[in-house]
Amino acid sequence: MNSSYAQDMTITKMRLALQWLPQAQFAGYYVALEKGFYRKEGIDLEIINGGPDISPSQYLKDNKADFATMWLSTAIQKRAEGLKIVNIAQMIQRSSLMLVTKKSSLIKKPEDFHNKKVSIFDGDFAIQPKALFKALNIRPRIIPQSSSPNLFLRDGVDGVSAMWYNEYHALVSAGINEDELTSFFYSDYNLNFPEDGIYVTEEVYKKNPLKVCSFIKASIEGWYYAFTRPDEAGFKTHVEGRCPCEQGSSKLDAFKDKRLNDR
Repeated sequence: MNSSYAQDMTITKMRLALQWLPQAQFAGYYVALEKGFYRKEGIDLEIINGGPDISPSQYLKDNKADFATMWLSTAIQKRAEGLKIVNIAQMIQRSSLMLVTKKSSLIKKPEDFHNKKVSIFDGDFAIQPKALFKALNIRPRIIPQSSSPNLFLRDGVDGVSAMWYNEYHALVSAGINEDELTSFFYSDYNLNFPEDGIYVTEEVYKKNPLKVCSFIKASIEGWYYAFTRPDEAGFKTHVEGRCPCEQGSSKLDAFKDKRLNDR
């Protein structure tokens, strides 16, 4: 294995498709790219930023990316639909998705969302809230949610979808005291769906398994670097306009907390 690995140090162009816009959620990959960890492993990596209209699984299917991040629920669905993908690294073990309300709304338990206006994201992010609403037999008034929680900040909805390390801290950064908020983690209601994993097609894995292993090694090194140097990592998610909307290092700390600790 070691001799084969040593012989596989040719530089290979590879692409990683992320499922959302640049933020602390992906800091480890950006850091690994900036610090040359992928290059050290023989990979010339291009990161393809995600967004509301980007499907990482489609990038894999169309051979526009070698690696993609996605939630386990999405991967299972795509696999069932015939896309032969494999999980090469499960980076997050717990769900960070939650619903947040203001205490002034008097919503004290999930059942209280019935007939209330709740904004939720589309796609994979909608699976857990819809499952919860169905299990509780309640019918909130669903409002499509953009990448910003501004509608909630302006009292346009009673509840808002949030990732612990992203939108929740954006609310706090906007001036809302945490004591004024009520949070409902889906993981507390038997809906703990593991989130970001790294996926490749079976074809890519079989064609170059050593490069796949090298990619994982460099990515983990990037995350270790990011967690031990959060200020620098937070800055790197901002460079070249990558993440102008967030306080990178503080959200990275929140991401580390959710990723490494069990509440």
